[in-house]
Amino acid sequence: MRLNSAWTLLHALLWAAVGAGTVLAVERLRSPPPSLADLADQAAARMDGMGLSAAQQETLATIRARWRDAIVTEEAGWQQRVTAAAAAADREIEALLTPAQARRWRAAGGQATAGTN
Repeated sequence: MRLNSAWTLLHALLWAAVGAGTVLAVERLRSPPPSLADLADQAAARMDGMGLSAAQQETLATIRARWRDAIVTEEAGWQQRVTAAAAAADREIEALLTPAQARRWRAAGGQATAGTN
């Protein structure tokens, strides 16, 4: 009888751990990732507090600004390319479907461009 109770407890603990891990994984996936610009700022901020001279700080500020601007530009271009690709997919799918199917697809939120704004 004791062995069954131990196995039951062990199984319960294992399933609780699996459940907790699943919840944590889902929550992590739900939170939006930081933007590339934010990641660049975080990486550059690691230089703060390193006792840089005024000249080094000025040069670092220039490097940070140039780095951040390049990343923001790339991120904006990437978003435009993704939106354009999704719109192209929408047009192809619309052409494939009958009018009734297309209405149902749009009503169900099936557009590839949904959520790309």
